[in-house]
Amino acid sequence: MRVKYLFFSFLILILAFTNAFAQKAPPKVVSGGILNEKAITLPEPAYPAAARAVRAFGAVNVQVTVNENGDVISAAAVSGHPLLRAAAVQAARQAKFAPTTVDGQNVKVFGILIFTFIFPEQWQDIGQVLGDSEVEIETENGLLRASEILANVYPEISQSLKTIAENYVKDEEIARFQTSAVSDIIIQLQTRNANRQRDLWHFELGLTAGRIKANYFDENILRSNLQKLKELADSYPASDNRTLESESWAEYLIELGEMAHRQFYSRKDKSKIKRLVDYL
Repeated sequence: MRVKYLFFSFLILILAFTNAFAQKAPPKVVSGGILNEKAITLPEPAYPAAARAVRAFGAVNVQVTVNENGDVISAAAVSGHPLLRAAAVQAARQAKFAPTTVDGQNVKVFGILIFTFIFPEQWQDIGQVLGDSEVEIETENGLLRASEILANVYPEISQSLKTIAENYVKDEEIARFQTSAVSDIIIQLQTRNANRQRDLWHFELGLTAGRIKANYFDENILRSNLQKLKELADSYPASDNRTLESESWAEYLIELGEMAHRQFYSRKDKSKIKRLVDYL
Protein backbone atom coordinates (compact mmCIF):
# COMPACT_ATOMS: atom_id res chain seq x y z
CA MET A 1 0.00 0.00 0.00
CA ARG A 2 2.80 2.35 0.97
CA VAL A 3 4.57 1.57 -2.30
CA LYS A 4 1.44 2.45 -4.27
CA TYR A 5 1.10 5.68 -2.32
CA LEU A 6 4.69 6.61 -3.03
CA PHE A 7 4.26 5.70 -6.69
CA PHE A 8 1.17 7.88 -7.14
CA SER A 9 2.81 10.73 -5.22
CA PHE A 10 5.81 10.49 -7.50
CA LEU A 11 3.54 10.45 -10.58
CA ILE A 12 1.69 13.57 -9.38
CA LEU A 13 5.02 15.35 -8.87
CA ILE A 14 6.14 14.44 -12.39
CA LEU A 15 2.87 15.70 -13.89
CA ALA A 16 3.10 18.94 -11.91
CA PHE A 17 6.70 19.44 -13.00
CA THR A 18 5.83 18.72 -16.63
CA ASN A 19 2.95 21.22 -16.52
CA ALA A 20 5.15 23.88 -14.94
CA PHE A 21 7.85 23.26 -17.56
CA ALA A 22 5.31 23.53 -20.39
CA GLN A 23 4.08 26.87 -19.04
CA LYS A 24 7.64 28.20 -18.98
CA ALA A 25 8.53 26.78 -22.42
CA PRO A 26 9.47 29.38 -25.03
CA PRO A 27 6.69 30.53 -27.40
CA LYS A 28 6.11 28.54 -30.56
CA VAL A 29 6.94 29.88 -34.01
CA VAL A 30 4.21 29.31 -36.58
CA SER A 31 4.28 29.70 -40.36
CA GLY A 32 2.01 32.44 -41.62
CA GLY A 33 2.65 32.14 -45.37
CA ILE A 34 2.12 35.41 -47.26
CA LEU A 35 1.57 38.07 -44.60
CA ASN A 36 0.64 41.18 -46.62
CA GLU A 37 -3.11 40.92 -45.99
CA LYS A 38 -2.53 40.31 -42.27
CA ALA A 39 -0.59 43.53 -41.68
CA ILE A 40 -2.20 46.35 -39.70
CA THR A 41 0.26 48.78 -41.24
CA LEU A 42 2.52 48.06 -44.21
CA PRO A 43 4.54 51.06 -45.42
CA GLU A 44 5.17 51.62 -49.11
CA PRO A 45 8.87 51.22 -49.89
CA ALA A 46 10.65 54.22 -51.36
CA TYR A 47 11.75 53.74 -54.96
CA PRO A 48 15.59 53.88 -54.87
CA ALA A 49 17.14 56.41 -57.23
CA ALA A 50 19.65 53.83 -58.46
CA ALA A 51 16.79 51.47 -59.34
CA ARG A 52 14.94 54.24 -61.18
CA ALA A 53 18.07 55.04 -63.15
CA VAL A 54 18.27 51.53 -64.61
CA ARG A 55 14.46 51.11 -64.70
CA ALA A 56 14.51 48.16 -62.32
CA PHE A 57 11.05 46.93 -61.37
CA GLY A 58 9.28 43.78 -60.19
CA ALA A 59 8.44 41.99 -56.94
CA VAL A 60 10.70 41.57 -53.91
CA ASN A 61 9.97 38.82 -51.38
CA VAL A 62 11.10 39.58 -47.84
CA GLN A 63 11.26 36.80 -45.24
CA VAL A 64 10.21 38.15 -41.84
CA THR A 65 9.79 37.01 -38.27
CA VAL A 66 7.07 38.74 -36.26
CA ASN A 67 7.26 38.59 -32.47
CA GLU A 68 4.48 37.98 -29.97
CA ASN A 69 3.57 41.68 -29.94
CA GLY A 70 3.19 41.92 -33.72
CA ASP A 71 6.52 43.67 -34.37
CA VAL A 72 8.92 42.58 -37.12
CA ILE A 73 12.15 41.47 -35.42
CA SER A 74 13.98 40.16 -38.49
CA ALA A 75 13.72 40.77 -42.23
CA ALA A 76 15.77 39.53 -45.16
CA ALA A 77 15.11 39.76 -48.90
CA VAL A 78 15.07 36.34 -50.53
CA SER A 79 14.22 37.30 -54.12
CA GLY A 80 13.90 40.33 -56.36
CA HIS A 81 16.15 42.84 -58.12
CA PRO A 82 19.28 43.62 -56.03
CA LEU A 83 18.70 47.38 -56.29
CA LEU A 84 15.19 47.04 -54.84
CA ARG A 85 15.90 44.71 -51.93
CA ALA A 86 17.18 47.19 -49.35
CA ALA A 87 14.11 49.43 -49.74
CA ALA A 88 11.81 46.42 -49.39
CA VAL A 89 13.58 45.22 -46.24
CA GLN A 90 13.41 48.71 -44.71
CA ALA A 91 9.65 48.86 -45.37
CA ALA A 92 9.18 45.33 -43.98
CA ARG A 93 10.87 46.26 -40.69
CA GLN A 94 8.29 49.02 -40.20
CA ALA A 95 5.29 46.72 -40.71
CA LYS A 96 2.97 46.08 -37.77
CA PHE A 97 0.71 43.08 -37.11
CA ALA A 98 -1.90 42.09 -34.54
CA PRO A 99 -0.54 39.43 -32.16
CA THR A 100 -1.07 35.84 -33.32
CA THR A 101 -2.49 33.49 -30.69
CA VAL A 102 -2.28 29.71 -30.56
CA ASP A 103 -4.03 27.86 -27.70
CA GLY A 104 -4.44 31.13 -25.85
CA GLN A 105 -0.75 32.03 -26.10
CA ASN A 106 0.83 34.72 -28.27
CA VAL A 107 3.34 33.22 -30.68
CA LYS A 108 5.97 34.33 -33.16
CA VAL A 109 5.10 34.15 -36.86
CA PHE A 110 7.42 33.33 -39.71
CA GLY A 111 6.35 34.37 -43.23
CA ILE A 112 6.81 36.41 -46.40
CA LEU A 113 6.00 40.02 -47.26
CA ILE A 114 5.82 40.81 -50.97
CA PHE A 115 6.63 44.33 -52.16
CA THR A 116 5.94 45.40 -55.72
CA PHE A 117 7.96 48.00 -57.56
CA ILE A 118 6.42 49.41 -60.73
CA PHE A 119 7.14 52.89 -62.05
CA PRO A 120 4.32 55.43 -61.63
CA GLU A 121 4.40 55.94 -65.39
CA GLN A 122 3.96 52.20 -65.88
CA TRP A 123 0.92 52.14 -63.57
CA GLN A 124 -0.53 55.03 -65.58
CA ASP A 125 0.07 53.17 -68.84
CA ILE A 126 -1.57 50.01 -67.48
CA GLY A 127 -4.55 52.00 -66.18
CA GLN A 128 -4.99 53.87 -69.45
CA VAL A 129 -4.94 50.68 -71.51
CA LEU A 130 -7.53 49.05 -69.26
CA GLY A 131 -9.74 52.15 -69.07
CA ASP A 132 -9.82 52.31 -72.86
CA SER A 133 -10.23 48.53 -73.33
CA GLU A 134 -13.08 48.48 -70.83
CA VAL A 135 -15.23 49.98 -73.59
CA GLU A 136 -13.70 48.33 -76.65
CA ILE A 137 -10.34 46.77 -77.44
CA GLU A 138 -8.72 48.46 -80.43
CA THR A 139 -5.41 46.54 -80.61
CA GLU A 140 -3.68 43.81 -78.64
CA ASN A 141 -0.43 45.78 -78.29
CA GLY A 142 -1.36 47.77 -75.18
CA LEU A 143 -2.69 44.69 -73.40
CA LEU A 144 0.51 42.78 -74.16
CA ARG A 145 2.66 45.66 -72.84
CA ALA A 146 0.63 45.72 -69.63
CA SER A 147 0.93 41.94 -69.38
CA GLU A 148 4.71 42.16 -69.71
CA ILE A 149 5.01 44.78 -66.95
CA LEU A 150 2.88 42.71 -64.56
CA ALA A 151 4.52 39.36 -65.38
CA ASN A 152 6.96 39.36 -62.44
CA VAL A 153 4.57 41.06 -60.03
CA TYR A 154 1.10 39.59 -60.57
CA PRO A 155 1.65 36.62 -62.93
CA GLU A 156 -1.97 35.46 -62.85
CA ILE A 157 -3.25 38.91 -63.87
CA SER A 158 -0.53 39.11 -66.51
CA GLN A 159 -1.72 35.81 -67.98
CA SER A 160 -5.35 37.01 -68.01
CA LEU A 161 -4.33 40.09 -70.02
CA LYS A 162 -2.32 37.94 -72.40
CA THR A 163 -5.31 35.64 -72.92
CA ILE A 164 -7.59 38.59 -73.73
CA ALA A 165 -5.04 39.85 -76.26
CA GLU A 166 -4.70 36.40 -77.82
CA ASN A 167 -8.48 36.08 -78.11
CA TYR A 168 -8.57 39.42 -79.90
CA VAL A 169 -5.94 38.24 -82.37
CA LYS A 170 -7.89 35.03 -83.03
CA ASP A 171 -11.21 36.76 -83.69
CA GLU A 172 -11.21 40.55 -83.54
CA GLU A 173 -14.96 41.00 -84.00
CA ILE A 174 -15.96 38.57 -81.25
CA ALA A 175 -13.21 39.37 -78.77
CA ARG A 176 -12.95 43.16 -78.99
CA PHE A 177 -15.85 43.57 -76.55
CA GLN A 178 -14.53 41.83 -73.43
CA THR A 179 -15.70 44.40 -70.92
CA SER A 180 -16.42 41.98 -68.09
CA ALA A 181 -12.96 40.38 -68.30
CA VAL A 182 -11.25 43.78 -68.39
CA SER A 183 -13.41 45.10 -65.55
CA ASP A 184 -12.48 42.08 -63.42
CA ILE A 185 -8.78 42.83 -63.93
CA ILE A 186 -9.32 46.49 -63.01
CA ILE A 187 -10.99 45.47 -59.75
CA GLN A 188 -8.21 42.99 -58.99
CA LEU A 189 -5.53 45.65 -59.46
CA GLN A 190 -7.45 48.19 -57.39
CA THR A 191 -7.74 45.60 -54.61
CA ARG A 192 -4.06 44.61 -54.81
CA ASN A 193 -3.02 48.27 -54.62
CA ALA A 194 -5.51 49.26 -51.91
CA ASN A 195 -2.74 49.67 -49.32
CA ARG A 196 -0.27 51.26 -51.73
CA GLN A 197 -1.48 54.82 -52.02
CA ARG A 198 1.10 55.95 -54.55
CA ASP A 199 0.65 53.02 -56.94
CA LEU A 200 -3.14 53.16 -56.69
CA TRP A 201 -3.16 56.92 -57.39
CA HIS A 202 -1.15 56.57 -60.60
CA PHE A 203 -3.21 53.55 -61.70
CA GLU A 204 -6.43 55.53 -61.13
CA LEU A 205 -5.01 58.47 -63.07
CA GLY A 206 -4.28 56.27 -66.07
CA LEU A 207 -7.60 54.45 -65.72
CA THR A 208 -9.56 57.71 -65.70
CA ALA A 209 -7.62 59.06 -68.67
CA GLY A 210 -8.35 55.86 -70.59
CA ARG A 211 -12.04 56.08 -69.78
CA ILE A 212 -12.15 59.68 -70.99
CA LYS A 213 -10.50 58.74 -74.29
CA ALA A 214 -12.97 55.90 -74.79
CA ASN A 215 -16.07 57.89 -73.78
CA TYR A 216 -15.37 61.52 -74.65
CA PHE A 217 -18.45 61.58 -76.89
CA ASP A 218 -20.72 60.87 -73.87
CA GLU A 219 -20.99 64.09 -71.86
CA ASN A 220 -22.23 62.47 -68.65
CA ILE A 221 -19.39 59.95 -68.54
CA LEU A 222 -16.96 62.65 -69.62
CA ARG A 223 -18.07 64.96 -66.82
CA SER A 224 -17.85 62.28 -64.11
CA ASN A 225 -14.34 61.29 -65.20
CA LEU A 226 -13.18 64.91 -65.33
CA GLN A 227 -14.49 65.23 -61.77
CA LYS A 228 -12.42 62.16 -60.89
CA LEU A 229 -9.33 63.87 -62.31
CA LYS A 230 -10.06 66.90 -60.15
CA GLU A 231 -10.26 64.66 -57.07
CA LEU A 232 -6.98 63.02 -58.03
CA ALA A 233 -5.30 66.40 -58.44
CA ASP A 234 -6.46 67.31 -54.93
CA SER A 235 -5.21 64.05 -53.41
CA TYR A 236 -1.76 63.64 -54.96
CA PRO A 237 0.31 61.34 -52.67
CA ALA A 238 3.45 63.42 -52.22
CA SER A 239 6.40 61.10 -51.56
CA ASP A 240 10.03 60.56 -52.50
CA ASN A 241 10.45 64.37 -52.36
CA ARG A 242 7.92 64.76 -55.19
CA THR A 243 4.86 67.00 -55.28
CA LEU A 244 2.16 67.38 -57.92
CA GLU A 245 3.84 70.56 -59.15
CA SER A 246 7.02 68.59 -59.87
CA GLU A 247 5.20 66.37 -62.39
CA SER A 248 5.59 67.45 -66.00
CA TRP A 249 1.88 66.88 -66.67
CA ALA A 250 0.52 68.62 -63.54
CA GLU A 251 -0.80 71.69 -65.36
CA TYR A 252 -2.76 69.52 -67.80
CA LEU A 253 -4.30 67.48 -64.97
CA ILE A 254 -5.35 70.65 -63.15
CA GLU A 255 -6.79 72.20 -66.32
CA LEU A 256 -8.82 69.06 -67.04
CA GLY A 257 -10.17 69.04 -63.50
CA GLU A 258 -11.30 72.64 -63.87
CA MET A 259 -13.46 71.61 -66.83
CA ALA A 260 -15.47 69.12 -64.74
CA HIS A 261 -18.34 71.49 -63.88
CA ARG A 262 -19.16 72.79 -67.36
CA GLN A 263 -22.81 72.53 -68.33
CA PHE A 264 -22.00 71.30 -71.82
CA TYR A 265 -18.96 70.55 -73.95
CA SER A 266 -18.55 71.94 -77.43
CA ARG A 267 -16.67 70.12 -80.14
CA LYS A 268 -13.76 72.44 -79.42
CA ASP A 269 -13.89 71.53 -75.71
CA LYS A 270 -13.86 67.83 -76.49
CA SER A 271 -10.94 68.23 -78.86
CA LYS A 272 -9.03 70.10 -76.15
CA ILE A 273 -9.87 67.46 -73.52
CA LYS A 274 -8.66 64.70 -75.79
CA ARG A 275 -5.43 66.58 -76.46
CA LEU A 276 -4.77 67.29 -72.75
CA VAL A 277 -5.47 63.67 -71.78
CA ASP A 278 -2.77 62.58 -74.23
CA TYR A 279 -0.26 64.58 -72.14
CA LEU A 280 -1.01 62.66 -68.95
